[in-house]
Amino acid sequence: AGAGCSTEGRRAIAVLIAGQKKRFLMDATLDKVVGVMVGHGYTVHVYLHLVDNSTGHNFLSVRSKGLSDVRLQNLTRDELLKVVDSRVREVGGCLACFSIGHSSERLPPIPKDPIYKKRMWEYLPSVSEVGRNVLRLWKAREALWNAAQRAERALKVRYSLAMWTREDQ
Repeated sequence: AGAGCSTEGRRAIAVLIAGQKKRFLMDATLDKVVGVMVGHGYTVHVYLHLVDNSTGHNFLSVRSKGLSDVRLQNLTRDELLKVVDSRVREVGGCLACFSIGHSSERLPPIPKDPIYKKRMWEYLPSVSEVGRNVLRLWKAREALWNAAQRAERALKVRYSLAMWTREDQ
């Protein structure tokens, strides 16, 4: 866990955020989720993983019309870490994990057996980039969840709640 992420005897919550750096909007999540939970007496640990590239088209055309946070887009990894950590601390939370990937998560070979065609059937990962992107997102979420479990053991705490949120909320 990040430096200074002790729970000081309070109940703790993990907020896990994974997605693309170009769509990352932090203020609403920090103010309306993390800040509110801290205000209710919880220690809030934020786990963040962003990918700094884009390998395909947006599933929904509306996503390409969104506005990114221009303050964050051209920052180096270290500059972004400093800004995010400062903002998380400003609302009373703790940045427990921060990572930037420079390529999409690698996926194992996707089975093409008929049984798999009944899962994610609207966008089969074996034939759809959208389906593969969903699997990449879940792989990033799994890594954040594993980091949260390691933090629980290191800090001798059990999260009362763990929640996922999108990077563009």
